[in-house]
Amino acid sequence: MSFASTCRGHASAMSTLLMRAQRGLDPHSMTRAMESLSVVSVRLERWRAAPEGDGARAHLAVVAARALAALLELPVDESTGAPRSSLVELARVALEAEELLVARRAGVPPVATIRTPEALTTYVERGVPLSGARIESLSIALQAPDADLRGALIEGAKLHASVLTDAAMDGANLTGVDLSHSKLVRASFARSKLERVSFEGTNLDDARFDAAELTGCSFDGASLARARFDGAALTDCTFRGASVASLDLSRARRVEGGDFSRAKLSGARFVRARLRAVSLREADLTAARFEKCLLVEAVLDGAVLDHCVFEGTVIERAQLKGVTGEGIRMRHTAISGSTLIHCRFVGLDAAGLVAKGVRIDRTDLSRSLLQRADFSAAKWSTVVASHATLEKARFAGAELERVSFADGSLGRADFTDAMVTHCLFARASLKEARMGLREDRDNDYGDCDPPVPARSLSPLEQR
Repeated sequence: MSFASTCRGHASAMSTLLMRAQRGLDPHSMTRAMESLSVVSVRLERWRAAPEGDGARAHLAVVAARALAALLELPVDESTGAPRSSLVELARVALEAEELLVARRAGVPPVATIRTPEALTTYVERGVPLSGARIESLSIALQAPDADLRGALIEGAKLHASVLTDAAMDGANLTGVDLSHSKLVRASFARSKLERVSFEGTNLDDARFDAAELTGCSFDGASLARARFDGAALTDCTFRGASVASLDLSRARRVEGGDFSRAKLSGARFVRARLRAVSLREADLTAARFEKCLLVEAVLDGAVLDHCVFEGTVIERAQLKGVTGEGIRMRHTAISGSTLIHCRFVGLDAAGLVAKGVRIDRTDLSRSLLQRADFSAAKWSTVVASHATLEKARFAGAELERVSFADGSLGRADFTDAMVTHCLFARASLKEARMGLREDRDNDYGDCDPPVPARSLSPLEQR
């Protein structure tokens, strides 16, 4: 007898038992019904060893496990003492077996649908492979270390507080899944598609998201130490308050519209990352590295950038308000269309920085290394750059108001056509500096080297 015919035969028998059970059986009849169902389950179990020509063994294992799960769970109506409609699930299992076989012969990977937490738990306990399974709207704290969920389709499931350490979810498709406060250490989501998945408060240390597509996912408060996103695309994902020390986004394909507010990103690596409209508000970026990155419309208000490194990075239309950082290093970096307000960058090492047209207001740049930096057409107001090294720096066409260059080194700096008002150059070195200012008003050049007249004539006055 063929596999499909056998399934149909047992499905008919189970349907009959189902009808009797629903009508309400006496204890003796119920016992016989359960014995008959047990015989069917044993036969299903034997199908695990069926020949390959009569259906895939993996599919048979799934069918057998589902039947056994239904037998084990059989909820009982407390008022009548009779099994509830879970027997329907048991009868339907056999009918689905034929569909699995048809799909097998058609070359289409079959997908077993799991709708009850008890069934899912039983599969996990029995070690049934769940690759390719469809898991819908379950609510369960799954305890399944090393689970094989590759290629699984999981929709709307609530798997809060699950333990899926070392789980394989490569190629899976997760939509609207709640994995919050779970343990997913070393889990793999390579090539997976994750949409609106909640990882809030979840431990994802050493997890892999290689080449994954993540949209609208929440990692708020999660732990992502040493997690990797090589080739991944992250869109509108949030990492608010997440602990992502040593997070490796060095090879992320795209990061767009994310929120890293208050995230602990110390030691994180961003290499060749494209960060668009990303919020890093109040994030801890201590010793983080941005190498060959593009940051467009990023918000870094209140961020901590101590010993942060920007190498070959382009920053466009960024907003930095209340940002602090000591020992920041910038090499081959360009900033444009950006605003720095009330920042403190003491000891900034940014030789060769290109910051044309950048607005800097109420910011401390004292003791910074800014030789050969280009601040052409920039607007500085109430800036402290005392003891700073600005040799060969360019301020052509810049507007400088209430800036302190006291005790600074400005040798061969270019101030051509700049508007300089109420600035302090006391004891600064201006050797060979080009001071052809467009406006020179109320500035203090006391004890400069070489001495500068108290007031230079403007080009109009010279004419």
